[in-house]
Amino acid sequence: VWGIKTKRIHHYLSYTEYLFHLLSEARNDVLDIREQFPLNRARTMEIAKTMGIRHPHNPRLKNPIFMTTDIVLTVRKSGKTALEPWAVKPLKELGRERVREKLAIERLAWEEKGIHHGLLTERQIPRVLTRNLESILFAFSLVGHTSLTLEQAHLLQQDMLLQIPVADDAPYTHFCQQFDQRHRLESGEAHRLFSNLLCRRLVTADLHRP
Repeated sequence: VWGIKTKRIHHYLSYTEYLFHLLSEARNDVLDIREQFPLNRARTMEIAKTMGIRHPHNPRLKNPIFMTTDIVLTVRKSGKTALEPWAVKPLKELGRERVREKLAIERLAWEEKGIHHGLLTERQIPRVLTRNLESILFAFSLVGHTSLTLEQAHLLQQDMLLQIPVADDAPYTHFCQQFDQRHRLESGEAHRLFSNLLCRRLVTADLHRP
């Protein structure tokens, strides 16, 4: 998935990780998003030994491997930057002892640095919000997502910005349908233009509503 904040491709190992990425993109305090963040192998080996837990290893070569944290955010807090590590796991996996052991090593590796290690499952994902984010983030760039020229799109967006306050109490989908009809646009064109404005934070909408 293309990262709007990072300007690079992200590779995720689960759909829940992808949804967490969308939520991170929407947060104002997030500066950077990194997936499969490597931990210090020497330190995780020491932690595993102290806890009496077998350290993850390569099954073929039998040597210890680097442990990783699923997603690490760089966030701005009180004018300073901080790391926010997250383990993003399917709820059913937490019932497996081996998964809990590896999470314990990972958590201690972060906590000894004074950094809280978060755990998230699909149960904590707000479905309505992520569905709405999926439907608008594609339009962060209008290039390739509209049949209009960029000049035409920007002129229509200026008109849209003047009309949005009037329709503030109405669902934005209804507003977009009316805008398409009023300007004789292809169905869905106004949605793309409005989504682009949302991505650029030039308008606001309650994305927790269906």
